[in-house]
Amino acid sequence: MNLLPLFCVLFPMAAAPAVYAAGRRTDQARDRLLWAAVLLEWLGCAALLSLGEGTLTLNGAGAFGMSFAFGGVRTIFAFLCATVFVFSALSSPFYFSGEERVPRYYAFFLLTLG
Repeated sequence: MNLLPLFCVLFPMAAAPAVYAAGRRTDQARDRLLWAAVLLEWLGCAALLSLGEGTLTLNGAGAFGMSFAFGGVRTIFAFLCATVFVFSALSSPFYFSGEERVPRYYAFFLLTLG
């Protein structure tokens, strides 16, 4: 069973609290952790491109279970979205320099990516 689709969905959501906590301390740590999380997500989506078609089914997750289908246009769209988020994350620190509440923005940024 390949867990890469699950990683691509849940990893940004799991990284959001860490980026928020790092942002409360220093801006540099926040930015680097955000970039690392977004680039890992991008690499995960790139790896999905090489898997071809597939489905990951998690029985017992919730009342009805969960199913993740990947391949074809779905995977290309996920990779395209991850690429857009990479470029947005790379330009965000310069755009938000001197602003407050940036850690909250980055946390919701990663939740949206997931």
